[in-house]
Amino acid sequence: MNDKLTPEKLNDLPKDDLIRLTLTLQDQLSQVNARLDNLTEQIALAVVVLPTNDVSEEDRIREFGSLDNCRRMEDAVYRRLIYIPAGWKVEEAHVAVYCSRIQTAAARCHRE
Repeated sequence: MNDKLTPEKLNDLPKDDLIRLTLTLQDQLSQVNARLDNLTEQIALAVVVLPTNDVSEEDRIREFGSLDNCRRMEDAVYRRLIYIPAGWKVEEAHVAVYCSRIQTAAARCHRE
């Protein structure tokens, strides 16, 4: 049906046609909802948290002189959005960050 139905046209339709039209529209709406649910699942994001990249003790000793001269700070967090055919995936990488106790130097692990 290409024509839009007006209230006047709907009033002129027999009851059987109105029932058939309503049932058809319900069926079409169910199909559209199923397709929308399917698309929503495909687009859903999956967050993958990778293991923390840490600075080795050797690197901290070389950078700060000893392990007592540094403290661990809040990890630096990097996120990357990756497209996969079924949707998107977010990779989250944590990188350990250390700073000297007197705030003159900082060290962080290299991201892979």
